[in-house]
Amino acid sequence: MSETPRTRLSALVIDDEIVTRAILADALEELGMDVREAGDGAEGLRLFHAELPDLVLLDVAMPGMDGFAVCRRMRAEPGGEHLPILMLTGLDDEQSVEEAFAAGATDFATKPCNVPLLRHRLRYVLRAKHTADQLRYSEASLTRAQAMARVGSFELDVESEHLVPSNQARQMLFACARGTPLNLESLLSRVVAGDRERVATTLRAALAERRSLGLDFDLIAADGARLSLHLELEMFAADRRGHPQAMGTLQDLSEQRASEQRIRELAFFDAVTGLPNRAYFME
Repeated sequence: MSETPRTRLSALVIDDEIVTRAILADALEELGMDVREAGDGAEGLRLFHAELPDLVLLDVAMPGMDGFAVCRRMRAEPGGEHLPILMLTGLDDEQSVEEAFAAGATDFATKPCNVPLLRHRLRYVLRAKHTADQLRYSEASLTRAQAMARVGSFELDVESEHLVPSNQARQMLFACARGTPLNLESLLSRVVAGDRERVATTLRAALAERRSLGLDFDLIAADGARLSLHLELEMFAADRRGHPQAMGTLQDLSEQRASEQRIRELAFFDAVTGLPNRAYFME
């Protein structure tokens, strides 16, 4: 799939000093960015909502709403969660630095700015933003693809049996919030009683022998529905601490199984009476 051509990035400079704004705007324009300027926090927030910039340079000491408050407001707004915010101040004390990062700043620089050095820092921030955006896009695409294919995935620490499911696997199987600790027993506890012993024995044997596995079984989903699943498990190299790892996929075949059963019924049973037909008798 071809990537959509990127448009010019935009930046928002919020500073009550007009000379500083002009210097920063020139530095950003040299990086090929479109720049908007605001002289106070309120105007900066208005432009943030209107423009949704790719980068914000934000002064700390401003009349009215200071930069810390503006930064916290931006972080709480849609589109501001991952926005690079570089805070600028003449204060170089440790408390100001800590407060800037506590407010959600991406980076921190003191004034007056060393413009050549600032441009290098901005290039790094923008490069990191592009990498993070690409990663989030890839994760979102994978989540959409898994949802369409009704496939969930998980990683498993073989020794601790700690399990990390994908969003799709969690939604499909576990009625708990993201971040709740899960393990292999959490998965096995949802396998239907008739399949549970077979699945547990086969799965743990494969983990002990460090071999791949393919397995079909039925499971009760988080919403109470009975699902027919196909499990594929692959072992891969141990992590840096020496713990062997496994990765698995769970594909929901319930609709496929239902379709197969319906085809069989149509082939061997009369649609009106429900009685076995000649084909069933001959078989």
